[in-house]
Amino acid sequence: LGHVQYGFTPITVLILIIGLVLGLIRRRTNTTTAMIVHTGYNFVLGLLALLASFLVQ
Repeated sequence: LGHVQYGFTPITVLILIIGLVLGLIRRRTNTTTAMIVHTGYNFVLGLLALLASFLVQ
């Protein structure tokens, strides 16, 4: 139940869904696979943030 400091917003629901999906991946495969998926997700978000910063300028 992390991320409670944000209150209830659509982003909170998205974080819940992502957490559930990562939990299912962990349950069906293994911890390493879930960690790799989580890293990939974070990497894509980082690239999108970087791209958005270039597009705004």
